[in-house]
Amino acid sequence: MSSKVLEDIEVTHEDQQKINCFATWNLKSKDFGLEYDLKKKELANLDDAEDELILADSDCHPYLIGETFFHLSTDEVNQEITAAKEEMKLRMVELEELLSDSKARMATLKKELYAKFGNHINLEED
Repeated sequence: MSSKVLEDIEVTHEDQQKINCFATWNLKSKDFGLEYDLKKKELANLDDAEDELILADSDCHPYLIGETFFHLSTDEVNQEITAAKEEMKLRMVELEELLSDSKARMATLKKELYAKFGNHINLEED
């Protein structure tokens, strides 16, 4: 019967910092992804609202600002929706950049950690 001897690999303070940094970026990456998906859904809802506004017969529409509904004209609601869509698109671009940056940082850390620890460390998503 052959026995495998696992090498004891010393985890230095610097290694632990890299592992912690990877975990932090992994959480941030997940948060960015969730927020991006939420913004994408909100953007679709704004598109639907814009379409419904075209079909509406009324000249006065309830529009939610904060926790209060205000009755605005069709033009005012269109302006609010357009502004909200632009803001949403800008945030989505920002989130894409943040997500890309975090993935790049994670890839660098993953490469360094796997180079030292090999299969003794698991940095993959479940």
